[in-house]
Amino acid sequence: MEVKFSTWEYGDVAEILHVGPYSAEQPTIEKLLTFISKQGYKIAGPHEKNICAVPACSPPAIREVLHDHPVPGEEKRKTLTML
Repeated sequence: MEVKFSTWEYGDVAEILHVGPYSAEQPTIEKLLTFISKQGYKIAGPHEKNICAVPACSPPAIREVLHDHPVPGEEKRKTLTML
């Protein structure tokens, strides 16, 4: 097994925390996409999913996943967060 550290350079991102089973994530992702659009942003890269708890150690009802979408931020320098 190889372990390495790396730094991701995104710039601004919009993010949302989903709590619950993975099978119920889609409405959370749709809320994020709606939020991005209403704020006047466009998605600038692929969606990233960060699992915040070990799935084998968490019951589905309390699994946490942070969803990020990079957004261009030259005109608007802020991180959009909707939790």
